[in-house]
Parts: sequence; C-alpha cells; structure tokens
Amino acid sequence: MSAAAGSGGGGGEEGRAECFKKTPWTQEEDEALRRGVREHGAKNWDAIARALPGRASKSCRLRWCQHLAPELDSRPFTAEEDAEIIQKQLEFGNKWATIARHLRGRSDNAVKNRWNSTLRKQQPGLGAHDQEDVAAADGHGQAAPDLPACLELFPLKAGVMEEEAAAAEDDVATGLTLGLPGLREADAVAVDLTLSL
Repeated sequence: MSAAAGSGGGGGEEGRAECFKKTPWTQEEDEALRRGVREHGAKNWDAIARALPGRASKSCRLRWCQHLAPELDSRPFTAEEDAEIIQKQLEFGNKWATIARHLRGRSDNAVKNRWNSTLRKQQPGLGAHDQEDVAAADGHGQAAPDLPACLELFPLKAGVMEEEAAAAEDDVATGLTLGLPGLREADAVAVDLTLSL
C-alpha cells in the first residue's frame, strides 16, 4: 500500500485494493478476532483486521461489539427486558444505543433487532409502516401538540386537508414585498399574491 493511500485517518480502508468478504463469520475468524483483541486491545481495529484477510476494520469492530465482547449477554431476552425495551422506546423513540444503556449486556443492535422482529408487532396500533418515533404521538394517533410546524401544514389524516382548504378559502391572500439589496424601503415593490385552492 502506498504512503498516500494509507494516510488521512478515517479507518484506513480507503487505499486497500483487496476485496472484503460479505460472508458469515467462521469460528476460525471469530477466534482470530479474539486473539487480535487480546494482542491489540479493543481499539486498534486496523491492526486487528490485518490478521484477518478479507475483513475490514469496521467489520471486525462490529463483530466484536455486537457479538463477541465478553460483556455481552447472548441468552434470550427476558420478559422484564422486553418490558424495559417497550417503555424506553416510548420514551426515547428509536435511539437504540440510548435504550441499550439501560439493559446490562445488550448491544444496541440486539435491542433494535428484538424491537423490530418481535416487540413492535405486539404493540397495538403499530403496523408495518408505524411512526418512526412513537414518542411523537399520543395514544390516539393524533400528532402531539409540540410537533414541528411542517406536520401541521400536512395533516396525517385523510380528508383533513380538503376540509381545511374549503374552510380557509377566504383567508389565503398574502402580501409580499420584494426588494433588492441596497434599495431603500420606499423603493421596494409591493406584490400581492393570492393563492386559490
């Protein structure tokens, strides 16, 4: 690898000409990864990846952090953990790393997978295309009052937009004053824009 290809920070993968595997990890690779972490620590992923031909440093880091780290709990989720995930998902939305901090020994990826594969489907009112952030809605599916203004402009329920447009038909006239930089206010041109729905 040339000196220019390996410099610049940001992972060190940019200059490599080899192809990386997109195959499941083998037991031999897992053991080599464990050896690499023992030798280099769980920080020097470039050095660890050099001992694993075809595996990128990011892939090694993710494999370690999500599957092999000794502090991870690989047993099935308990009912108490499921209840905690549901409660924290309502509180934090889909911030899986934040939720995982409340569950000892569970990675953010494991928590996210548990939610998406099992728990979300058990929640009443949440379908395949549920809201991205459950915390942004109240129990009746109405938008929470502190939502961004763009959600007020584009109502979520069918038919609401047509009803509001018919009711507000007379209130839509808007005045706009246009001016160029450096012009005085007296020289600006007033333009009347009327929007008809």
